[in-house]
Amino acid sequence: MADAAEIEPASLPTEADEAEDAGSLFEDLRDLAEDAQTAVEAEVQYQSARAGYALGEIRDIATWLTLALVAAIIALFTLATGLLLGLAPLIGPWAATGVVVLALLAIAGSAALVAIRGIRRLKRNAFPATIERKP
Repeated sequence: MADAAEIEPASLPTEADEAEDAGSLFEDLRDLAEDAQTAVEAEVQYQSARAGYALGEIRDIATWLTLALVAAIIALFTLATGLLLGLAPLIGPWAATGVVVLALLAIAGSAALVAIRGIRRLKRNAFPATIERKP
């Protein structure tokens, strides 16, 4: 067993060592806060760049979808006109108009049902907690 005389005085902590450790802790905390602030600033810049890219892509996609929608509407009007002109000599102009209108309404109704099912599926899958359950 070691005597008390064998313990070196330098190994015992002094007030200066404790003050240095406390200062070191505050410096470590200050460095940690600076690192956290730097990380947050970098994340904000990254998300800002990401959002800018996404908005640019969305603008381009919306432009092309608008062009596609306009072309589809023109094609639908052309089809309806062609059907009217083709059916009029066979069944008369009023009957041809009725057939074309009913066909277009059937297509619109089918598309609406598909869209409604999609909305319900989205609500069920993406927002399950907000759906009210019927008793």
